[in-house]
Amino acid sequence: MTIDIQILCRQLNPEETILLFGAGSSIPSGGLLGADLALEIAKNFNLNNAELLSLQEISTVVEKKYSRQELINFLRSIINPLNPSGSLLNIPLYPWKAIYTTNYDTLIEQAYRHKKKELTVYRSNFDFTLRESTVGTKLFKLHGSIEQDISDGHKSRMILSAEDYDLTDQYREQLFDNFRIQSSSSHMLIIGQSLSDPDLKLIIDEALRRKREAGGQGKIFLLLYSRDDNRALVYETRGIEICFGSLDDFFNEFVKKLPETQLAFSISDDPLDRTPALRPCTIDVAHAIKTQVKNATKMFNGAPASYADIASGLTFEREISNQIEAHFAQGEIQVAYILGASGVGKSTAAKQILYRLSQREFFCWQHNPDYPLSANQWITIEAELRKRKQQGVLLIDDCHSDMLEVNKLVESITGTSPSALKLLLVSSKHAWNPRQKALGIFSFGKGFDLRKLSNSEINSLIELLDREQDIKSLVENRFLGFSKAERIRRLQERCGADMFVCLKNIFAFDSIDHIILREYADLKEGYQDIYRTVSAMEAAGAKVHRQLVIRTLGINAEAISSILDNMTDIISEFPISEKDGLYAWRVRHSVIAEILTKYKYSDPDEAFSLFRKIIDNLNLTNNVEIRTLREMCDMKSGIGRVPDKNKQNELFRRMISIAPGERVPRHRLISNLIDQEEFEQAETEIRIFEKELRLDAPIHRYKIKLQLRKAEHTKGLMPEDRGTLIMEAANIAQQSVSRYPDDKNMYRGYCDVGLAYLRVTGKWDIYDAAIGQLKHLEDRIPDPDITRIIGRFESIVHRYKTSGNEQHVA
Repeated sequence: MTIDIQILCRQLNPEETILLFGAGSSIPSGGLLGADLALEIAKNFNLNNAELLSLQEISTVVEKKYSRQELINFLRSIINPLNPSGSLLNIPLYPWKAIYTTNYDTLIEQAYRHKKKELTVYRSNFDFTLRESTVGTKLFKLHGSIEQDISDGHKSRMILSAEDYDLTDQYREQLFDNFRIQSSSSHMLIIGQSLSDPDLKLIIDEALRRKREAGGQGKIFLLLYSRDDNRALVYETRGIEICFGSLDDFFNEFVKKLPETQLAFSISDDPLDRTPALRPCTIDVAHAIKTQVKNATKMFNGAPASYADIASGLTFEREISNQIEAHFAQGEIQVAYILGASGVGKSTAAKQILYRLSQREFFCWQHNPDYPLSANQWITIEAELRKRKQQGVLLIDDCHSDMLEVNKLVESITGTSPSALKLLLVSSKHAWNPRQKALGIFSFGKGFDLRKLSNSEINSLIELLDREQDIKSLVENRFLGFSKAERIRRLQERCGADMFVCLKNIFAFDSIDHIILREYADLKEGYQDIYRTVSAMEAAGAKVHRQLVIRTLGINAEAISSILDNMTDIISEFPISEKDGLYAWRVRHSVIAEILTKYKYSDPDEAFSLFRKIIDNLNLTNNVEIRTLREMCDMKSGIGRVPDKNKQNELFRRMISIAPGERVPRHRLISNLIDQEEFEQAETEIRIFEKELRLDAPIHRYKIKLQLRKAEHTKGLMPEDRGTLIMEAANIAQQSVSRYPDDKNMYRGYCDVGLAYLRVTGKWDIYDAAIGQLKHLEDRIPDPDITRIIGRFESIVHRYKTSGNEQHVA
């Protein structure tokens, strides 16, 4: 039995509803149904018996008989003049969970621009890349867009012909996977399709199949303008609810929900109200202190200390926390960066600083690393704080993952006039050192190294043990039996040998490895597999979340609740984006993830198989999984764990296939090919990169490296020929340092060229010019890593001069 408009509207909540628009939704704005568009194409290109052919078939014929450009130009003459009218203009008034469309037109995009509402558009897999904004609605165009096509030189294509469908199968599969994830707890409203349309059956079949796989509880509704009771009955038997009416009928009734979804403007003391886009990706420290619940047991076993734990006195004092607090409070620095290995307590020390500054009436925030950092949004916050004559601090943990945006933010807000927003950056040295940093980090900031516990920190730890019964009750009696002096002596010994990681490790008599492995052995086999896999994914840089685990391990969605109950305090789940159905899974500490990975994925083939499975199960319609793809490219913690470069290359090629707009997998592949002396393949990849993506600094460096390796390893060349190739590399290097005058790695490459030229010809001119420019860079940018680079080259040259042996120029 069909339902009426009122019943339909009563069942739909925009935040839990996915819209899917067919061609019929464009008719009030002058658009055509697919069959009518096909006839118009046939008429224009004089095709006979066109009524027997589909739009796909007619497009294929026209493209072969004439040209794709002529086909696209004709379609644009019909579609481009369309402007949204009527109820289409009301779509942006509601916070829909997502919008899908089979239409080529830009009516929805125009409606959102007209209402000044944010809309993120996906037209092809080149759009699978990090997006700055995490608010607003996402629009997925199943057939591409009239704006972009390969006939114009675009990377995207309109999906018209049979070949288009074949070439974009992976893109559409990603969109349907995303629909399956989003629809697991949401309703779907299909608008603008005819019951007699064969495309509708395909969409319905796919939607029902994906919902069955996801175990979703949401319903599928069809809003149809043309009444067809017999066909409606067919669809109703499949569990689909049918409502006859127009889009105008629907929104005329649905507008009654508008007051519930619209936010009234209000004056607020909270600076974040100036940029609502920061809400989902920012932790407000003052709010966290009030709402979080302390949990000594969880923290004792290695979970990050919460702001509630710190406020309750469950953490011991770190020396740098006092130092940085004083520097910020007295206005002595605008940026502080904490560097140290995993497990030394960087994050907890940083949280201690924010907690204390919040008591000094600083606004304190922490960026959520599951989201991309937006420099522009925080620049707005700094301006707001300055206007109010107030101060704030932003903590960016693992800042190396967002270094471009960090640099942009630093360059904008630091200067001789103190910034109202202080930045607290946290990173590991191996990730921090090679990255280019903004000058303001060094000119207006200060670095702090966090190592193992000092004597005063050990004393503070003993005082914590004596003071806090919650902590004392968790410590082994064997340790508590020692005198205070003996406790200090044993902790000095322990902390000189091990990372901090967790209090359990500090006070225990076994190594952290043995503690974790015994915990693993105590789990049932099925839970062991989940524990080791989640640990390996996290250690590889993956932003692990519930749906990715379900896809990777093939777990039934209905078993999730039981799994989490049985792995309490081993794996934690917390929301990333409830709107997108994303819930993060984390083991207690990154060092714990590393330990399990070391022991449980010691076989390189098993690690390779896991990486391949993760890549094949990525859904790149959200920022979280794009960040996973990027982080897995790390040559130390990610794919670099697989020692075979050919297998690494296979993984990078899989990444490029599903996310051709992402640069990092391409960078890694090119670098590997050069190292393997596959010079022609490397040159091909560089040419494709230049064609499809804008040139960047790493590609310039790889061009230098490629030219050098060709000069060094091509067989049968005379010295003067090698010298010529190196001179070409020198020209590329000179152009590169001019284009990227603050990039230390570009100067490093230039110096490498100079050493290679010295080795082949005995001439110093290129090296002297390169090292001279590197030293000028050191004068401008006081980055300690630049000084280390210069020291390395000077050491090599010293060995060359003293030995007279060209082998020392390496």
